[in-house]
Amino acid sequence: MRIPEVNESLLPNENPYAYVARVSALKAEAVWNDFPTSWIVAADTTVVIEGSILGKPGSEEEAKTMLSLLQGRTHMVLTGYSVFYRPTELCDTEVETSLVTMMPLSLAAIEQYIASGESLDKAGAYAMQGLGGHLIERIEGSYSNIVGLPTSSLIRKLRAHGVLADL
Repeated sequence: MRIPEVNESLLPNENPYAYVARVSALKAEAVWNDFPTSWIVAADTTVVIEGSILGKPGSEEEAKTMLSLLQGRTHMVLTGYSVFYRPTELCDTEVETSLVTMMPLSLAAIEQYIASGESLDKAGAYAMQGLGGHLIERIEGSYSNIVGLPTSSLIRKLRAHGVLADL
């Protein structure tokens, strides 16, 4: 596994779906030449509420703002994932959507979670697979999508391309 360095800045007027699709494709392209005969899978996940993208917070204060916005509400988690295969020049990108409802949280609960340090490296300032899972009231859609890679969708795509056999 390699974590490619790509510019994850939002382009002017770019919608959230186009954003995660573009960034996941950029990540795959960034390692394309290093693995000329391998299948490459790359992904990018973001949180969206009221049409606004909430990426990784740059500070504890930004994490507090994000969690205050999300608490007690439903938001979308979008993951763009790309499958690339250089020998056939296959470039296949999709976006998976899940809905997450966060429990109502007090400022003290938000600050306690931020103090854990978990929120600073996660889109929307929480990690469903970690302590942040306790902040979640309900999900609709793929749990693995919320964590960062929609495995069921990816497996279907790899089977469609003949990479994996049906079980």
